[in-house]
Amino acid sequence: MDLTFSEDEVRGAFRLGRRYEGAPGLAHGGVLCLVLDHLLGEAAIAQGVGGMTVGLDVRFRAPTRLETDLEVVARVARVDGRKVHLEGAITHEGRPTATATAVFVQLDAAKAAEIFPQLSAS
Repeated sequence: MDLTFSEDEVRGAFRLGRRYEGAPGLAHGGVLCLVLDHLLGEAAIAQGVGGMTVGLDVRFRAPTRLETDLEVVARVARVDGRKVHLEGAITHEGRPTATATAVFVQLDAAKAAEIFPQLSAS
């Protein structure tokens, strides 16, 4: 997926093939969650407020068909201290097939070193 970054959002375009099938001819909901979580993370990083997902709420609005052109958009909605609130959507022909809201938490240096010791061992 190629991503484009603007001042306030991240966008991507993609297609899902048969290997991502859930119900016949449709994308698996778990794959759509993965795409949304990833793009929400990219949006947070792009705004300098990257963190880890602590809550992800996905709503499936319409079937997401395989082998169709899909778009995804994600943005930071607001930041409350270390909590980053995000929103995003997967669309087909301008209509949402899945929408998401999420809360990420920014890590302080001590917590980051605890979770990712391999990064601080330099």
